[in-house]
Amino acid sequence: MYNHFVLDRAECLVELGRHEEAEAILRDVESEFLTARLRSGLARCRSLLAVGSGDGAQAVRLAQEACAVLLDRELPFELARAQLVLGRIQRRLKAKRAAHDALTEALAGFTALGAASWAGQAREEMARIGLRPRAPRELTEIEALVADLAARGMTNREIAGSVFLTPKTVEAVLSRVYRKLGIRSRAELGRMLPERD
Repeated sequence: MYNHFVLDRAECLVELGRHEEAEAILRDVESEFLTARLRSGLARCRSLLAVGSGDGAQAVRLAQEACAVLLDRELPFELARAQLVLGRIQRRLKAKRAAHDALTEALAGFTALGAASWAGQAREEMARIGLRPRAPRELTEIEALVADLAARGMTNREIAGSVFLTPKTVEAVLSRVYRKLGIRSRAELGRMLPERD
């Protein structure tokens, strides 16, 4: 039975360019019973292999899968790691706004857990993006998406399932949206969004 540390080794091998060794580890792990943590770790490692081989679309899909596997699981550190990898891949593919949003979620997750060195990695990745600062009331891509889904009447759990976040993260995103827009409820959000469109 494998534990998730073997996937850390595979991830290190990918970063060192030793893809065949990493692939052998991933094949071995896939033959075992897979917990959510292992499934997410496999998808995360495979996303890094895909970006290394030039398949950007597959890399993003696998990184998103690594996040999705952890929805509604009590594994916030693993989710933040998956979001960090997703953000890195999107940055490499020049999807700047999407990368910034994924890295913002990763940073929030690491910061909440007190994982300072991991939070530092997320900040370094964000600094490499080179986006112009947003206007104070401008919603990020993920904030706008969550706000739209909430305004349509979806619950936090339903929103989480559709945008690869945890319900708790959705709640935090909605709090930021309310603060930026100067509102206090979903009802106000529903009235405001058509005006913003």
